[in-house]
Amino acid sequence: MLFCIDGEFSNRVVVPVLDKGKFRTFTARDITHRKENKYLFPAGISSGKWLFNLNNIKQYRSVIICEGVFDVLHLQKFGLPAVASFGKKLSTKQIEKLEHFSRIIFAYDSDALLETYRYMLRIGSRASAIILPRGDPTNYSEAEILKMLRNRAGQIDVAAEILRR
Repeated sequence: MLFCIDGEFSNRVVVPVLDKGKFRTFTARDITHRKENKYLFPAGISSGKWLFNLNNIKQYRSVIICEGVFDVLHLQKFGLPAVASFGKKLSTKQIEKLEHFSRIIFAYDSDALLETYRYMLRIGSRASAIILPRGDPTNYSEAEILKMLRNRAGQIDVAAEILRR
């Protein structure tokens, strides 16, 4: 990771994105909380082609999918296999990259429950979710994350939570 101090990516942490061991692109995350777009990619690059950290977790049977790079880094501290979709949109290409996992656990931000439900329907019985009461995975301790993982929700539970909110 690098920090950019000027230009188009100023005040952003620059994170490389690898695929099959090769550098493919990078994402730059705002750290000021004042920029319109939290994440930027180089011009002409689609974030929907890649999953951050997929390279490092292919040996696992289960994967946790988050929105952001820092969510993944937070979960990695606890030894959890996680990838980031670079936002709450999950492309067909990204879903295809998840095919070899027997369990796909969504840990999208609390404001993305409807998107989580839609992707769970698309993926089918391999998908479940942790329902975050607020914020994103970085707001929770290891003990809280592990408890939510043990009590993860299926499609019906996620639909019920959407109706409650």
